Amino acid sequence: MNRRRLQIGMWNAFSEEDMERFGSDAIGGIEICQYRDNESLLYTTNICKEKGLSFGIHTPVFGG
Repeated sequence: MNRRRLQIGMWNAFSEEDMERFGSDAIGGIEICQYRDNESLLYTTNICKEKGLSFGIHTPVFGG
């Protein structure tokens, strides 16, 4: 079970660059908001599964 509660915001799409730049071992998840489409959301959920991260939604999920 993932007990790290710190999340990093990922608005519009998942950014590997932001994870490398701002991420740390203390981060247990990401907060998503204003995504472009289902494809970008699916990509993010797959990344979370691969990295063992949770994600929260800061509504609205999709922008526009």
